[in-house]
Amino acid sequence: MRKAFVGLFVTLIALLVLALGVLLLANWNDEPLSDKSRKALAYTAPTENQLRGNGFLILAGIDAPAPANPKADAVEPARQLGLQMLAREIERWKWNQRLGHTNHTNAPKSLEPTGALTRKQILPDELRCPPEQADCIAWFVQQRKQFATPNAHQRAVLARLAALARAPYCTNVLPNFVAAQGAPLSALLAGFELQLARASLLWNDKAYDEALDLVERGEAVRQCTAASDRLTASSIATSPMNHATIKWLSNAVTRTGDRLRPQDEARIQKLLETPRLSIRRGLATEMTYSASITHSLGVTLKLPNNTDEGEGNATENELSKSDSWIRHARRSVNALLYLPNETTNITTERWTPLVQLADVLPHELKAAEELAANKHESPAAARAKWHGARNPIGNHLLGIADLSDYVHYNHRAIDTDGYRRLALLQLQAMQQRIPPEKMSQWLADRPEPLRNPWDRQPMQWNAEAGSLEFTGLAVQTANPGKSRTYRISLRH
Repeated sequence: MRKAFVGLFVTLIALLVLALGVLLLANWNDEPLSDKSRKALAYTAPTENQLRGNGFLILAGIDAPAPANPKADAVEPARQLGLQMLAREIERWKWNQRLGHTNHTNAPKSLEPTGALTRKQILPDELRCPPEQADCIAWFVQQRKQFATPNAHQRAVLARLAALARAPYCTNVLPNFVAAQGAPLSALLAGFELQLARASLLWNDKAYDEALDLVERGEAVRQCTAASDRLTASSIATSPMNHATIKWLSNAVTRTGDRLRPQDEARIQKLLETPRLSIRRGLATEMTYSASITHSLGVTLKLPNNTDEGEGNATENELSKSDSWIRHARRSVNALLYLPNETTNITTERWTPLVQLADVLPHELKAAEELAANKHESPAAARAKWHGARNPIGNHLLGIADLSDYVHYNHRAIDTDGYRRLALLQLQAMQQRIPPEKMSQWLADRPEPLRNPWDRQPMQWNAEAGSLEFTGLAVQTANPGKSRTYRISLRH
């Protein structure tokens, strides 16, 4: 019995040694970062020339408190806040590069300006045009008293939107890394809708030039926001901006009808002919963010050494001294089980085909998505070596990462472009005085740029409701009941 127990014990020890040997051999060397991964992780602080005239700084600080003096410049505080955010984010990025993503007390925190404007201060929820409201111009006119005289917060945001629209260019200069801070999009969207509310009052008062000035200003802001290189900005924010603008223009055409002045028709048509904004740069930035996660984890799991005693390493030394022996033991284990470079390389490889989907024509997108899904699996499958013994932590992270949800951002952008086509059809039908009984044939004769973007078939005519209709692929929160169907009524 004793011999059997000893034999079993020896066998277990031998198996354990063998397993450790396999783990050591499988994870002995990490691969170098690929050029694509290095590029994704790189960041260069902007120069003074890159900051001068850059509208993104105003966007980043658009929620800065309104100046106490009503006659004071409201734009410069936003720009200064944007510069402060940039300086803080560079500091946080440097920490992230040294120590990874950590909640250590010495880690610099994201900027939280005192008295920052909130969405409700700019546009209270009860004053927002609800999705169920077909005519947002009428809605805002009903609330005229609340919009007639902007308060200090609203004046500040409107001034910043005007400056943003006039900016020579917009380029995101913030680093992109784990827990990076971005522009305050809720304040931006509230200000954008507030501006449309002001345009509504002007349109109702037949001040058509001034109303369209504000709508064109909003489009310039949308273009600037889309250039910010963040998916949240280029898609999540600009999609509702686009939807709200299209709805407003459609409402203006419906309300005014054949009384539209030729110059107003031309301006509305130009706005509706604005091509769809690609979200490619936003997706590429999401790839950078994902690469930053895998890279930062590699830094965090391997505790920083404290051999350097320079002034610049004080925080690293403090961090090392505060760690328990458990973390030190975990350092060795995690160093053995996680290969950050290999994981980062696979991450960027998996993102590449998804980023490329942003430029695929809508009617070819389904086939391209299926091909991208196959490519999504191939990098990890091709590296499945050592029967799971190599890079087990990295393989686990790659296994739980789901990139399929990102295709919906592209779908929603294309769907909203279909809505834009409906509004353009509405304008042309009014200009050509197409009677309802001839609408179906007229739609069938429209060229491809005015057809369903997904299948290139004519847009639908609902004779009973008297509306143009188009059904997209993604849920649209700006539509009644979050419907995928977009409708524009031609009844005045």
